[in-house]
Amino acid sequence: MAAGSGGGGVETTPTWIVALVCSAIIFISMLVERILHNLGKRWKKNNRKALHESLLKVKEELMLLGFISLMLALFQGAASSICIPESATKYMLPCKAADPNPPKQMHYQIDLSASNFMGNKRHLLAAAAGTDTCASKMRQWKRWEESITSEDSVKGSEFTSVQQHAFIKEHSVGHLVILSWLTSFLKQFYPGVTKSDYITLRLGFIQKHCQGNPKFNFHKYMVRTLEVDFKKVVGISWSLWIFVVIFLLLNVNGWNMYFWIAFIPLLLLLVVGTKLEHVITQLARDVVNKHTAIEGDLIVQLSDDHFWFHKPRLVLHIIHFILFQNAFEIAFFFWSLMGSSFRRAMFHEHVQESLVGWAQKAKKHKEAKLNTIRLGEGSTSPAIMRSAPNNEG
Repeated sequence: MAAGSGGGGVETTPTWIVALVCSAIIFISMLVERILHNLGKRWKKNNRKALHESLLKVKEELMLLGFISLMLALFQGAASSICIPESATKYMLPCKAADPNPPKQMHYQIDLSASNFMGNKRHLLAAAAGTDTCASKMRQWKRWEESITSEDSVKGSEFTSVQQHAFIKEHSVGHLVILSWLTSFLKQFYPGVTKSDYITLRLGFIQKHCQGNPKFNFHKYMVRTLEVDFKKVVGISWSLWIFVVIFLLLNVNGWNMYFWIAFIPLLLLLVVGTKLEHVITQLARDVVNKHTAIEGDLIVQLSDDHFWFHKPRLVLHIIHFILFQNAFEIAFFFWSLMGSSFRRAMFHEHVQESLVGWAQKAKKHKEAKLNTIRLGEGSTSPAIMRSAPNNEG
């Protein structure tokens, strides 16, 4: 588009620009598609069935989001031309409009919803990025698993005091419930699972589910479980779509919904972290309440009763919501920040002043150039007009 032009369609755009832009979009799309395809082939070849299904889920979500974006682009004009009572356009506005124009307001809402879908796309990447941090922890647990299985499985049967075990020392906080929850809240800010935690939980799992296999590879089991759960986390469920619609409905000027909604993932993250730490504390407390001394290794009794409503799966749903809303907020933030053009607040004050001064000088220079051209045309036109009658005569 030429400088100073107010707009234009494809019919006014040079064909080489159209071809160049389309080529770039097609190249990037095909590159991403090939990367995903080769990644899926690699996972399938390595028998990573859960990860391969997760990738297929990502493709389904991207196809759905692309279809929704296409529908928005096709029906944006039709939706903005729907006639509604003028009084209905004065309530629940997302921002203060300079002039009351219902079609423009409807157009704003559609653009905003498009930003939400952009946030959903980023949610898929955010979920994948979260697994990188988890993978580093898993590698450490793998080393612990190898060191445990390499040791002699036959250990002494001597009795030891419960308080001598590292797991009990780290998680024994007395019988005060308030102190227990407060300690669990603070512990989530420190490095997560320790080696004593891993060993104790591993033994508890083997005792409950596979007593006949003391060499059970607990680490591989967690990897497989993580892959299965990852397939659920990368998806966008109907409840998350409802959340998007509710946010669009309540994003009213003066309510500061974007400010308040930013606290939801933070609070949920703190609640989940505290709960998981408290579950481990409860396991340690159960051992202390039942035994003063134990024979052999310390074994905890795993139970779903320690979780909310006796459903550990609820924690996974909350983590899924946290990832989704985090991606949603970041996408919405950049959409509000940028819009269709840069805001002055993007730059420091002195940079703003320099840019404004540069723009004013450029504007004055352009106006002076146009005035010079007009004056030149004005000085020659009278001579031409005077010579015209003489030529006729």
